Amino acid sequence: MFYKKETKGKKPIRLYLWAYNEDFVVILQKLGRSSSFLVTSFYITHHRKRNDFQKYYEEYMSRSNPELRGCEWF
Repeated sequence: MFYKKETKGKKPIRLYLWAYNEDFVVILQKLGRSSSFLVTSFYITHHRKRNDFQKYYEEYMSRSNPELRGCEWF
């Protein structure tokens, strides 16, 4: 699991649940203070997309992006 800010600006930070071995992703977004909603879910079918998710995961785990520090809500 990792958090990712979608784009620059005021876009939300979303929670990505990545079933790595199954190449399946579920994306959730916070809604208000106490709930969330399903944005989408899908299978990763392209190698390049899998590499993108690996990069996002590593960025989150490295804590190098100040926008993602302390962003955990779930």
